[in-house]
Amino acid sequence: MESLNKLTGSMTKSVKSSRYFESWLSGFIEAKGCFCLRTGNNHSFSIGQYKDKFLLEMIKNYFILSNNIKIRHDFYLLEVYKKESLRKIVNHCLSSKNPLLGAKAKSLALFLTKFK
Repeated sequence: MESLNKLTGSMTKSVKSSRYFESWLSGFIEAKGCFCLRTGNNHSFSIGQYKDKFLLEMIKNYFILSNNIKIRHDFYLLEVYKKESLRKIVNHCLSSKNPLLGAKAKSLALFLTKFK
């Protein structure tokens, strides 16, 4: 497990320096991400992928998240509740350099009406 963490960490550094990762990440969020409004202001963001924990580890490391990645029947899920972490994701998605362009942009706009 430690060697996977080292590999993921070094890959994240190299990915952060690539020119396309941030745009790719916005597209991946558009396709696989979910902004969730919950009662009691316990809002969240989740993103999942079937049979690919490494990809979610890259996203987790990119945003410097402390969350554990959950697994259910070969489906990996990263859920984020902490406001500080949610702000990192929201700021990425609102960036003029990497904006969400589809239905997820509308979902994010609704999310922002309740997220403070």
